[in-house]
Amino acid sequence: MFKQVLRAFNFKEFSNISLRAKEATKELEELQTKADKDVGNVAIQEQINVMREKAEYLTNSEKDYFSQKAGLKHLIGRWVDYLRPR
Repeated sequence: MFKQVLRAFNFKEFSNISLRAKEATKELEELQTKADKDVGNVAIQEQINVMREKAEYLTNSEKDYFSQKAGLKHLIGRWVDYLRPR
């Protein structure tokens, strides 16, 4: 039961992480462009703050995911080399 909940959480939070990070960064850039045109708009500034946090979270999650994946590939490669007959 707990494993199913954890799987659902992981799928929701980390599926298509690269795409989601790219989209959040693009949306942040669009908001920043709007803010440049309307400097006094406080609502846009608040949206930028929220989107910046989201983009940073997704980008860091993407980086961590690929870092872990690379480390795992390295360990598996070493394990396979260890098991090969000499």
